[in-house]
Amino acid sequence: MNRRQFLKIASLLILLPAVDGLAQEPGSTTADPNSENRKRWSNLTAEQKEELKHRYEKLKNMSPEEREKVKKAFARFKKLSPEERQKLRQAAGRWKKLNPEEKEKFRKRFKKFKSMDREQRQEVREKLKKFKGLSPEERQKLREKLKARRKASS
Repeated sequence: MNRRQFLKIASLLILLPAVDGLAQEPGSTTADPNSENRKRWSNLTAEQKEELKHRYEKLKNMSPEEREKVKKAFARFKKLSPEERQKLRQAAGRWKKLNPEEKEKFRKRFKKFKSMDREQRQEVREKLKKFKGLSPEERQKLREKLKARRKASS
């Protein structure tokens, strides 16, 4: 499951009680446990409501295994600090802006990274940390050097 799917499903699960609350009979005399959710629902735009309805249908049509994956992902999301959640949202925003070729390139790199053993992954993380510590000019020089090296080897 990619981050975009995760964020969509997480947002669905966050607002799922609001959608479920709509099924309650109007004018019911029992205390409405979803009154807060109804207020949130009424504050959504028509577009947001349609998106949530679409996601709700998608969730309903998932297999039990897929739903279980979503629940686990949501549980991980709930454990994140507000700062970590914000970082995740920002990453999802950056992902959304990528074109299909860039996304595929990223998927291949991620798959390669995941196939590495723990020491190799740690080495990559350390190199990335060093790279981030470079000035923009130094980063650009390094990129050009790597590009030339790749071009020469192909």
